[in-house]
Amino acid sequence: MKIELNKRVLSEEIDPDVEKKIITNEDAIIHYNALKDRLRANFRKEIFHKVDNIRILKEIKDNEYYKLDGYKSFDAFIKNYNIAKTQAYAYLKLAAALQEG
Repeated sequence: MKIELNKRVLSEEIDPDVEKKIITNEDAIIHYNALKDRLRANFRKEIFHKVDNIRILKEIKDNEYYKLDGYKSFDAFIKNYNIAKTQAYAYLKLAAALQEG
């Protein structure tokens, strides 16, 4: 029994992560503006999530919700989430400032 393998021709798919060749100055400006828009959107998301995390940590600490999971202290809770103690308390300080307005 003889088995023959057929050569496969794979079409060249365009990888969206590969840098596109920019032909004209106008194309460069359009591409640059799109990149700036994406950057702004990403920063907004990051800031929103950070502020939300700060508020969540404050509520968990203030209401001692961490005890519901059997943690004896807030420090034990944040250690489980790989949050540095200094960072967590800096966040709590910010949360207090946000709450005051």
